Amino acid sequence: MSGDLQIKNRIVEGAEELFFKFGVSKVTMEEISDELGMSKKTLYQYFPSKDELVKVVSDKTLNESNAFCSAISCDAHLNVSEKLKQMMNFIATMYARMGRSLLHDLRKNFPEIWKAVHEHRRRCILNDFGKMVHDGVQEGVFRKDIDENLLITIYLNTVESMLSPDVLTELPYTPAQVFEAISKIMFEGLLTQEGREKFCAYP
Repeated sequence: MSGDLQIKNRIVEGAEELFFKFGVSKVTMEEISDELGMSKKTLYQYFPSKDELVKVVSDKTLNESNAFCSAISCDAHLNVSEKLKQMMNFIATMYARMGRSLLHDLRKNFPEIWKAVHEHRRRCILNDFGKMVHDGVQEGVFRKDIDENLLITIYLNTVESMLSPDVLTELPYTPAQVFEAISKIMFEGLLTQEGREKFCAYP
């Protein structure tokens, strides 16, 4: 890896941590350069504007999330219980990194990025989660008496509603806590006894 690429990646990773913790609007380029221990001149050499840096950070985060969820969904070496647990842990970790203001900040001040985040979440649920539901029914991990398409629609709308910035600002819970509650309620009702035992067996 070239020196320039290493520096650029370091900037992106450092900015990502600050954006997730404090929101995008509240973090300045000066604060990013201070956190990284570099001059603003160097920072602007690699990213001429904050908007450009925000876009790169957003693309990186969404690409990594999409790659992980797709890889887990298609991994033939994992059973559905393992896939479900790994995916839920990954998403919960992502939400745990988020400060309370991040989603509201993106929707209000960066509508194009918010749109990309929203579309990514829908695609992940409809495609990757949808595939897991179908496979889980076939494996006997999920109940057969629940319509798959209806279940996915309920899950999608619950996540979009409860994790919307407007709802989160009214709740005394973090995004991670809300997501974990949705998952617990949803999957405890969906799993068969056999599926619940397998799911609980994984850390």
